[in-house]
Amino acid sequence: MAGTGRGGVPIGNKKPEANAAAADEKDLRSYTISLFPRLTVKVGDNVQMKFGAAKIERLFQTSKGVYFNARFYIRSRDTRLAILPFISKRELFLAESTEIRCVTSIESKVTVHSAEEYFEFKNAGFLIRARLHDLRICLCEMPWNPDVPMMECKDCGELFHPACVGMTRDEAAENAANGIDYVCSECNSQVAAGLPNQWQREVVTKNEATKLFR
Repeated sequence: MAGTGRGGVPIGNKKPEANAAAADEKDLRSYTISLFPRLTVKVGDNVQMKFGAAKIERLFQTSKGVYFNARFYIRSRDTRLAILPFISKRELFLAESTEIRCVTSIESKVTVHSAEEYFEFKNAGFLIRARLHDLRICLCEMPWNPDVPMMECKDCGELFHPACVGMTRDEAAENAANGIDYVCSECNSQVAAGLPNQWQREVVTKNEATKLFR
């Protein structure tokens, strides 16, 4: 039967192994896995395991070994969101809960970019968005999907779906192969009116801002 300690706090109902585990744990900033190949991991790293990729949210050591709290990534193909036209095959979603895994289950590190980084690095690694509708593009204002062929305006750098500007994918690909640059209708109208295009306006703005801090 459980009794009470000082201040009326119940004692005797806690599991001894739980108390021992909590007292035994020591948080780590990083850890080098000595198995081949040697790999140093830290909190915040994205790692690949046999059953999928995960983010390390906590790294700790006990008398039995080194473990981490793994928040697994879910591939878009395994979700209902896969039917949406702007969801990439390389897109990941974080699970709501975490699982405790041993560091020896880690096989390698993986790269998971934000939407902006993924666009900058030209589709290298995996993609995760802070918000589902990040990076709206084109005249249709659809969120960017790196799996869908796009055309970039040479003047303003905005991306457009060929179909949204009256072209087929084959026509867009042929123009790109022949070195024919695409210029969007807004930039064309700016040039026709003798006004600076969007890219030129941004350069002027940045130059003016730079002068203020000199």
